[in-house]
Amino acid sequence: MNEPAGAMTLVLCARGVTLRGGAAAFARGFDLAVAAGSIHALLGANGAGKSTFLAAALGAAPFAGSIERCDAVAFVPQRFVPDPTLALTVAEFLALTRQARPLLFGTAPAAARSARALELAGLAGFGDRPLHALSGGELRRLLLGHALELAASLLLLDEPTEGLDAAARARLADQLRAARQRGAGVLLVTHDRAFAAAVADHTTDLDADGLP
Repeated sequence: MNEPAGAMTLVLCARGVTLRGGAAAFARGFDLAVAAGSIHALLGANGAGKSTFLAAALGAAPFAGSIERCDAVAFVPQRFVPDPTLALTVAEFLALTRQARPLLFGTAPAAARSARALELAGLAGFGDRPLHALSGGELRRLLLGHALELAASLLLLDEPTEGLDAAARARLADQLRAARQRGAGVLLVTHDRAFAAAVADHTTDLDADGLP
């Protein structure tokens, strides 16, 4: 993304965005920018368009207006349900995006990075467990550790505190601050206004900013 000399570096910039769901249009004409080295919280009630905006930013939902973003993106979805018929361990899941060779040849090339992701998730020693056997909170932590280890320029997080206990929430807050310190931009979609107030530098509230 090209910015004028002296301007902040943006990792995501949305202008005049109107989201679409079926025949309906919502969150009409809003702007949102995420700078490198900042945390931006997107707030709003169910149906306001928060998750749909993330999908639009990833090219997976229709919209009008303009959304530009950097290429190095890590995304944590609000919902992820592993297929219980798929015999995939936690380590194999992490290796899918961390090595080029097929999993049937083993996960040794990705072992160090996978271990780091598990450490970030607070799940050290979980590598041999079946992915589908993780609890909802463990799975959420795994996805967050997976995204954080990638060290992407832009983190898109959809309800990241859902299912986390107090200790895991505190760990996540520290990790997001560390990501900001290294220069990443974070867009945090959440209902958790207390968490957003604790970590975010900027907020956009789809309930309060005059958007339909």
